[in-house]
Amino acid sequence: MAAVFVIFTLAFAAAYWYLVVLWRRHLLPFSMEESIPGRILWAVLRAFGPAIVAIVSVLAFQGKHGLLDLGRAVVRWKVPGRIYLLGLLGPFAVSAIALAVGLATATMVGVADRPPVLKLLAMFFFMAVMDGPLGEEIGWRGLLLPALLRETGPLLASVILGVIWAVWHVPLYVADGRGIGLAAWAFFLAQTTAYSVVFTWFFLRAQGSVFFCIFFHNTTNYAIFTLLMKLWHPIGDATLPRVVWGLLVFAAAVAAGISLLRTPRPPVATPLTTISSG
Repeated sequence: MAAVFVIFTLAFAAAYWYLVVLWRRHLLPFSMEESIPGRILWAVLRAFGPAIVAIVSVLAFQGKHGLLDLGRAVVRWKVPGRIYLLGLLGPFAVSAIALAVGLATATMVGVADRPPVLKLLAMFFFMAVMDGPLGEEIGWRGLLLPALLRETGPLLASVILGVIWAVWHVPLYVADGRGIGLAAWAFFLAQTTAYSVVFTWFFLRAQGSVFFCIFFHNTTNYAIFTLLMKLWHPIGDATLPRVVWGLLVFAAAVAAGISLLRTPRPPVATPLTTISSG
């Protein structure tokens, strides 16, 4: 089932990219940005693609019982408080250090018109739903990671998932018009794989809670959004802050990876570990 999930999730992303190409060539009867059909396709193929494919896959292979198991993992919010604290402070610490380097080297500057505090707080919840965490984590950590953990150790499972996660992003970023070079794509692959290792470490210590993974994913995005984009932003050559940020993420992945190596095929507190990866 994991293979089916991966194939269709990547196919959804590729289909979204192809539709954007057709739209830009004026071959679609509607806009992919401003029309209702375009927004529906954006939600189904891009924003919630992994979640939709995961739900359909579980229902097809495991029936209602499997779907209930997935639902329990998604709403399992009872996680040790120290895990929530680390999942909250970690991403903000990484972005704050990168920001400090940017300010010290005059490559980051504060924005003149800062958004109201309430708006920034509301963005946290908006981003959780619309910016990837909810739409992705139900698939990546709700279905794929438990299936991989059944077949291999947690470190290798993290690397496999990280590569798939990165590949899934490629057609979406190309559709966005992100013209980055080969070196940037290589860095993105390494970064996503590193994040996947950290996510697995948290996932196991959160007893298979997909809810926590959604929280951690969102906190990571939100820390970058607020500290490095919305309240301060780069000017000129801001390479050093980005390098520092990346090194901190890789350092966290190394530490998490060493810990995962000491825990081969750990039991995960979710019935989805019984799903076959075939």
